[in-house]
Amino acid sequence: MGVAPKTEWISCKYLTARGGGTVAGCIACMEFMLAPHDLNGNNPDSDKRPELVSNSYGGSHQVARERALTAMLAGGVEMVYAAGNSGRCNTIGFPARYDNALAVGSLNRNANTISSFSSRGPGLNGSLKPEISAPGGNVRSTSNRGGYATLSGTSMACPHVAGAIALLWNAHPELKRKIKETREILYKTALQQESTLCSSRQSSPNNVFGWGTINIEKAVNQAETVQILDSVVDLFD
Repeated sequence: MGVAPKTEWISCKYLTARGGGTVAGCIACMEFMLAPHDLNGNNPDSDKRPELVSNSYGGSHQVARERALTAMLAGGVEMVYAAGNSGRCNTIGFPARYDNALAVGSLNRNANTISSFSSRGPGLNGSLKPEISAPGGNVRSTSNRGGYATLSGTSMACPHVAGAIALLWNAHPELKRKIKETREILYKTALQQESTLCSSRQSSPNNVFGWGTINIEKAVNQAETVQILDSVVDLFD
């Protein structure tokens, strides 16, 4: 179900039934994603690593987790994070707050307005956060209790972006694991939403919407144009 319904999917559980977890458990799951292994922890195989991981959890700043995030990106695994639900300036939570994390803000239902609960930037050292926004208010989705439920939160917006990246990579397989290039296309094709709030250095991009509302159709078309231009350059090289 959802944005990219035919996507192959795996998961790793480190949170307890009450939602708590440890940094060590989080990193263990990241290690599993980077090189999936069997139930006994043996036979890791990096060829089976996913192309991207959708993350909806928070925590404090931990150097070990930041290093693990860097390792995931170096391994060609995109890491998409829910920005958080504090709804105020300077409340992007960790690990979404890290400079190299792709943080996602939430939009209201059927509107390009920011959700009241969506956490805002800036990020570390005044960096832009979130990077992009997607629908997260009153989203109808599957429920772990069976059937469907309507939920709100940046945890509903985050998988929209993960699914959009999956669609982009399905349309343009040559972009898979090229995280820098993929992000540039997503940012440049986003529908700009202006704001000067939350210490934003300019109206767009800003620390409320990031680069704006994700636009997967435009992103796919932009990638097509980039490929054509690259081919033209190759002819003249």
